[in-house]
Amino acid sequence: MSAVSFHLDRSRVRNDHRRQTHREDQRGRVTRSAWATKVLAPLLTALAACAAQPAATTVADTPTTLSQVSTTIVPTTEAPTTTLAPDAAPPEMSGRWRAELEGFEPPMDRVSLSLTDTNYAVSWGPESQGGTISVTADMITFSMYVCEGVWTYRWVVEGDTLTFTALEPIDPCTRRVLLDGVTYTRG
Repeated sequence: MSAVSFHLDRSRVRNDHRRQTHREDQRGRVTRSAWATKVLAPLLTALAACAAQPAATTVADTPTTLSQVSTTIVPTTEAPTTTLAPDAAPPEMSGRWRAELEGFEPPMDRVSLSLTDTNYAVSWGPESQGGTISVTADMITFSMYVCEGVWTYRWVVEGDTLTFTALEPIDPCTRRVLLDGVTYTRG
């Protein structure tokens, strides 16, 4: 087959395809151009008719100056409420906290602690760990899948600082070095 006849065959296939796109195929399915004619054109005509309808408000009903606009503000006395789990961290404890550990070399001396309602994440240098927490009054229990057991600490928030003190039994996990006696600042 020569290059000329190949080009003519490709042109014939392309033209046959174009003719098919302008009508329904043998099974009655709408092709692309037929779809545009049968579906899209009536839809666009209907939308144009809707746009031509007059608006419910006329220009005469619209205020022309700021003094003609009436605004009513109704103050509410109730703040929106959120329901926390009974053992969730209180709002004063939740958030991000930072601390610098004494006796550690950078970057291991910088600790970041994040407390949400019932979860915690702590990271220092390239290391990190996390798990669940449960808070009751001034006590918080930490648990995680890597270090078995549940370990309790007493916590105190004073202004923008958070301090933990380990309670018996002493937490054998890395958390103890990162929490016991360490003062965190918010941020």
